Amino acid sequence: MPVSFRILSKPVVRFLLVFVVCYGLLIFPWPGWEPVYGAGFRAAAQTLLGGRSGDRFLRFQASERPTRPALTTTILLGNIRQAGPDGRGPMLPIQIDTRSLGWMPTAVFTALVLAAPTGWRRRLLSLGAGMILVHGYILGCLLALIWHRSGEVGLVRFNSFTAAWAAGLEATLVTHIWSSFAIPALIWLLVTFRADDLAVPNAQGE
Repeated sequence: MPVSFRILSKPVVRFLLVFVVCYGLLIFPWPGWEPVYGAGFRAAAQTLLGGRSGDRFLRFQASERPTRPALTTTILLGNIRQAGPDGRGPMLPIQIDTRSLGWMPTAVFTALVLAAPTGWRRRLLSLGAGMILVHGYILGCLLALIWHRSGEVGLVRFNSFTAAWAAGLEATLVTHIWSSFAIPALIWLLVTFRADDLAVPNAQGE
């Protein structure tokens, strides 16, 4: 067998090749996929977080004039106490990259599951359980972002320590793209593999 085919037959290389292909196929349609995924993302976020909660008001909508093409979703954050007699008040616009925040971790996790060297039954179970955790992570990213920016409209009062902590949390979960790869990978490991998958067979192959 030629060396190249012998190398490609190795499980780790095969896993990496399948992952790259699956991830590429999931990411490639963007931005054409944004009108569908972005609309679903905003509708789900509006249902879970939008509207009035205490003094906070939130609305998720498509960005009308994004400062960068990738910032396709705008979160409008307001403080009800700042509203005037007509019920209107200043709203803080927060533009976010729906692709990086939502679709990318979803695509990474899906590609990892499809590439995993496991049976299809376990892949489907992993996909179902993991998607719940991945979207919990995405929701956590949104909450971290909203919590940090709430200080700008008087909804939260930060001291120097909590302000730095909130800013760091937003930077880690929202600004820096590495978490969109690292967290889905950790979730994939958690829901896909079992302890006996890591067992090393003895010399007799038992």
